[in-house]
Amino acid sequence: MNNWTLRLISFCIVCVSASALLYLLLYLSFPHASLRRRAMIARAASDVRQIGYDLKEYCRTNGRLPSDVTTGAVSVWSALFSNRMDVFSAPMPLQWTNSAGELIDPWKLPYRIEPAGTTNFVMRSAGPDGKFGNQDDVVFDSVRNAVVKP
Repeated sequence: MNNWTLRLISFCIVCVSASALLYLLLYLSFPHASLRRRAMIARAASDVRQIGYDLKEYCRTNGRLPSDVTTGAVSVWSALFSNRMDVFSAPMPLQWTNSAGELIDPWKLPYRIEPAGTTNFVMRSAGPDGKFGNQDDVVFDSVRNAVVKP
């Protein structure tokens, strides 16, 4: 084998190795994004479930939803959690609220609560795409007492 052939073989080996490395890096990066997305959806589902249960308890105690429930204001949440001082006696962490004082989902958007009568409601997170009213919303239905989407 001459010098030119050895260089060509070396170049091909380097190209194949670089391509394999690039493929491996791309392959490994996408599953992590998928896992992160699923974790954020799970957190939103947990949030709407817990807040939904607390709102239902508030309704059982007071016979109605809080008056400013649709705004998602911190005053609503402090009314809800007043009997849970062990958890909520400290100020709410900043990552849970936006500058308007609304509780926010993992995508930094406020949760939306839609009253359905005096004691029933639907609570939703816009989900990963940030748009309300489509398939990726995370939704708690107080009548079913469950997260119904996703």
